[in-house]
This record gives sequence, structure tokens and C-alpha cells, in this order.
Amino acid sequence: MAAEAAKVTVASRRGFLGQAAALAGALAAACAGPGEREGAAQAGKASLRADVTVSFLQTSGQVEKDLVDQVVQRWQQANPKGPQAEFVVATGNVVEKFSTMLAAGTPPSLVSMDASQGVVFADRSELAALDEFIKRDKYDIADYIPVSLEQYRWKSKLYALLRDFSHQSLWVNLDLLAKEGLAPPAGDYGSSSGGWDFNRFVETARRLTKSEGGTRASQYGFVLNTGLRGGYGQFIWANGGELFDKDYRRCTMDDERVIDGLQLMQDLRYRHRVAPDATAFKELQAAGQATGSQQMFFDNLAAIAIFPVARIGEARRLAKGRWDLAVAPNGKGKRLTTGGGVGWFQVRSVPHQEEAWAVLKHLTSVETHKLLADVRIPGRRSVLDWWLAQLPGEAPKSRSVARTGQEAVHLNPVFPKWDQIEREVFTPQLARLWDNKATAREVAREITAQANRMLGS
Repeated sequence: MAAEAAKVTVASRRGFLGQAAALAGALAAACAGPGEREGAAQAGKASLRADVTVSFLQTSGQVEKDLVDQVVQRWQQANPKGPQAEFVVATGNVVEKFSTMLAAGTPPSLVSMDASQGVVFADRSELAALDEFIKRDKYDIADYIPVSLEQYRWKSKLYALLRDFSHQSLWVNLDLLAKEGLAPPAGDYGSSSGGWDFNRFVETARRLTKSEGGTRASQYGFVLNTGLRGGYGQFIWANGGELFDKDYRRCTMDDERVIDGLQLMQDLRYRHRVAPDATAFKELQAAGQATGSQQMFFDNLAAIAIFPVARIGEARRLAKGRWDLAVAPNGKGKRLTTGGGVGWFQVRSVPHQEEAWAVLKHLTSVETHKLLADVRIPGRRSVLDWWLAQLPGEAPKSRSVARTGQEAVHLNPVFPKWDQIEREVFTPQLARLWDNKATAREVAREITAQANRMLGS
């Protein structure tokens, strides 16, 4: 997937971040378990050189940059004689920036990427496997949500620790549902019952779609995300389909469960008319109204949407109606969600591996995760539970959905050719579906054929 750079505003974060910053320092030592204290104070697992600068590369919004600067300051306070830690901001595409630095022979010590990006470099032996460091230092990874780390394993080795881990949730406008006498779907991802199936979801979205004359709705039941996370991956996987076989040797997009999931997405736009199509988006844009799923939901233009739980802070400030989180609908498959977040990778070619590992532990410590929690949703269970316990009087009410959703994530494909296949095959072919120029069956068959040629199948 593309790197997910959080676009946040100071006003939307100030209250929560102030609280997080105050609590993080006081609670870090008490809350940190084995393997979690190394970030704030190096216990001496290996001798660290003082004359080394460990640079770490990531994308960042302004609020996050201010917080990461605090992370650097805490490192320097704990290690006043060195090594130094240096924050390098990647503007635009982090992979392009990292590749350029690698080619120039001046790579950062650490880089944050998503799993499908990182696996390309891991497969080229340009990233360091972390297993020996973890074993030697008895670094405790039990606090991490298992699926959150699983995506960073390649050929049985672990190549990253978490910067963040966020899933895509179903967001529901409680005011708009109440006007129709409707209740949000019950339960969470840990429940065996509750939630809407695809049929109930479509029925609800139709009731929530309103028109005041003309061809465009004044209120949409749902706003469709056409990306992988929260979009076609969500509908395919929740219907029991898969994009590839388990070894990524063959594309399976011609499976009937996949086709049905894709056809439902097209039908939401062009048959049921509950989600804005490309023309409607252009009209909204021309009228000066938001076209993204998040802003349409905040502005009461869409009653239901799917986007990351990482937007909770913004929703508290910007949403015009009462809202909550809910479990995503499912078809023939199990109830699940999508997501993945971003990990910290250690660059193999830098000579100061011990120092890089020490800073990596600091960047992924409980203390750091707490400080960044409101802009980078944590994949550590302890920090996630702490974060969700804050501001109990504010939305969302259904916080167990945010908690259990982190455990129910279906990961993106993670293999070296995926980004290329998605860019060159999936995206252009699926565009025909979103524009109503081909059926789901036609698109799925063409994707299968082209992807399998690239896989050599």
C-alpha cells in the first residue's frame, strides 16, 4: 500500500496530546515491561559508540513532527554523550526518498515503511533482520498484537517493529440513523453475533440515501473507498475471497466470492445509487464540498463510511453529527477489517548496527508509543488499552470495536512483486469497474490473467 502519512491539525490534537505528553513521561518507567525500557535508558546489552549519529527517515505532518522532536530530545536526555539521533522528514514518497539515499550511498539508519514496501528491500538484503537482536536482548514482543508483527516477517525472519498499527472501521452517523429509526450494527469483532451482513448493509444504505430533486443525492447512505484497505480488500475478504493463494504464486481474483464482492461495490454506486460515483464526486468538488469519505462523513453528506480508527481525534472536533464506530459488514466470509500501519526497518548497510538497534528500541518503546498514540494508533496492547481509556465522556462509545478490530485485521499481500502488480494491473483494471465501464467478472478475469503472467503462473 501507499504510505499513510497522517494529516492532522494542531487544534484537533491539542487536548489529547497535552495529556499524552504529560502522562507518558510519568508512566513510562512503571508501565514498561521486559524489553520495553531499553528505549529510554540503554541497559548495556552492547557498548554504544558516542561518535555515531543514527538517522531515521519517515513521513510526517507538523503535529507529528513536533512530537517526534520530543522523542529525539528524550533520547538525547537519556544518552547525553551519544550516540545522537536525527529525525529526517521524507516529503512525498518515502520509498523514492529512501531509494535515492540508498543509491547515493547515504542511507538512513532506520526507515519507516509499510510491509509491502519494506519486503521489496528485505528481499534484496538491504534491510537487517532483527531476530538475533531480539533474542540476544530478550526483547519482549508479547505486548504487540500478533497480526501487527506478522506482516513484517519475510522468509521466516522479522524485519521491522511497529511505528503504528491501525485498522479501517465502519463509522456510523447516529443522528442520521435515528431519523430513520435505525440502530447501528451491534457487537464487536470479538463477538460471535451482531453486525450487518451485506444484504442488511445495502438495505440500510438505501434507506439512508436522500434526494431533493435532480440526479445527485443530498445525502448518501455510504461513501465508497476504492483503495485496498477499507475498499476492495474489505469487500473481497469479508466475502471469503482472496487476491492470491497462500504462497502468492497465483492470483485468485477469478474466484466467484471475489467477483461477487467486487460486483457489490459497483452496484453500490450504479445500481443501488447509495454511494457517489465519479460524476457525483466532480459535482461535489465543483460545489466546494468535500469528496473524500472522511470529510463527507464529518459533514453529514454520508451516513456510513469506512476509514481508519486513527481519525478519532479529528472526528471529535470536526464531525457535525453524533457518531460511533461499528463492525464492518460481511458476506460469505468471517467478520474482519483491513489495515496494517507502518513499521520501523533497520538498514543493513550502515556500519553502526548496535546504535541503530538501540534507537529503534527507543522509537518503539511504550513511552514513545504513548506520546504518539493520538497521531499513530499503537500496535502494543498495553498502549492501545491505555489510549482507548482516555476521554471516557467523548465518542466513540463502542470502543471495544476499536480494540477488537486491531486483532481482526486481514493483512495486505506482502511479497516483493505486490506493489508493482497492484500499480500496473489492479489499479487500472479496477478503475474500469469504478467508472462502470466493465463488469466485475470482466475485470476480475483480466486482473487474474495479467497478474499470473507477471507471477510466471
